[in-house]
Amino acid sequence: MANESMKTGADLLIDALQKNGLQNIYGVVGIPVTDFARLAQLRGMKYFGFRREDAAVDAAAAAGYLTQKPGVALTVSAPGFLSRSVRPPTESIGRRIWDWQLPEP
Repeated sequence: MANESMKTGADLLIDALQKNGLQNIYGVVGIPVTDFARLAQLRGMKYFGFRREDAAVDAAAAAGYLTQKPGVALTVSAPGFLSRSVRPPTESIGRRIWDWQLPEP
């Protein structure tokens, strides 16, 4: 980053994830989250790609359950986005969906 004082939302999110000990992201990348995934990898995070959103969310949930830290799933808002992200209230593994986009250059 050329100007350290000028941080983007992606920089802030990556900083927050890393400060909380999260190093893995599971997901399906595409526009608008491709740039975020690349930046996260450049900053030392590991990205595990999947073909389907539900598999990525399940992997993040399993990783969160095993590590007792939040699992991070990164997907685009495609038709499968909510297929496994919304569970009945009796589900023991909680999920939070953040829908955000990087600003266009």
